[in-house]
Amino acid sequence: MRDKNGKFIKKYHFNEDFFTVKNKNFYYLLGLLSSDGNVKNDRVFSISQSGKKGKKLVEFISKMLNSNYPIYEYEKTNSYSITMTSPKVVRILNEYNISPNKTLVFKLSDNIPYDMMKYFIQGYIDGDGSVGTYDNGRGVMSLTVSIVGTELFIKQLYDILKTKGNVRKIKKCNNLFEIRFYGKKSLDLYYEIYDDVVYKSYKYYNFINFIENDSLGMKYKKYYHIKDEIISKINNGVKIPQLSKEYQIPIKTLYTWKYRTS
Repeated sequence: MRDKNGKFIKKYHFNEDFFTVKNKNFYYLLGLLSSDGNVKNDRVFSISQSGKKGKKLVEFISKMLNSNYPIYEYEKTNSYSITMTSPKVVRILNEYNISPNKTLVFKLSDNIPYDMMKYFIQGYIDGDGSVGTYDNGRGVMSLTVSIVGTELFIKQLYDILKTKGNVRKIKKCNNLFEIRFYGKKSLDLYYEIYDDVVYKSYKYYNFINFIENDSLGMKYKKYYHIKDEIISKINNGVKIPQLSKEYQIPIKTLYTWKYRTS
């Protein structure tokens, strides 16, 4: 389509300048594209999500970018996708190691400021993360978080996060690793990265539902909010039997906290 002067008019468009303002929304989208995005060539990039909840996320991204590009539905795979064209944006994505065939080689860019890292991780989890409540094998319903990526990326993430999860290789997948958080560490991760939320995805609400459901987590969640306070008192010389009586926490548990943090 052309205007009256013969100049070509784009049928579809989005706000390319969104990618030049390095705020929390930018870094969230960067994290999402790092996990579930696809740079097809030097002009085209896309993002896909599965299911109705995935459709809501794609719609959120479309709205955030002021895009009028169509969102395509693929019934066979129950997935939704939006594909956009912009050499300018693709160049910016390349600067953050989001490039064609990134699945087996992706690494975290040094261009992400530390104070923006939590937003990047939120986006990455909404792409290649899982958050759910499962039986821990001892009859306790425990919160579990898993993040999957290349070996280098997962090890970089481990070094950056204050909350240290368990890192392992996924045997069935070439060069894919996982960092997993169980129980209290899942709660630690939530409070580390979700104090300010860009998009309240169903994975975010899985965190919230666990925190607000008093029937889940049992003792480790019950004591979670006062643990640091009690450890501080122990370190300042308050006797464990006294604290046990005051907080109604078993003496054995308090001694475990003392020696694991000393």
